[in-house]
Amino acid sequence: MNDRIYWIWLSLSLTPGKENFRKLIERFKTAEAIFFAEPFEIAACIGEKSSDYKALVDKNLESAEQTLSF
Repeated sequence: MNDRIYWIWLSLSLTPGKENFRKLIERFKTAEAIFFAEPFEIAACIGEKSSDYKALVDKNLESAEQTLSF
């Protein structure tokens, strides 16, 4: 699968302006690795109470696929 889909998914999942992007990239290195990370790994990185956590553990690519095809 095209790795751009994972970057789009990540950008749609994160709250703009939060430090979570930096934390996630430092830990996982790529958007694809974040996508395939287990929920407990994401929680360890940004906390499960983070507003971004729920979106990141939702592995639905439908919105990202629509954005990519646009």
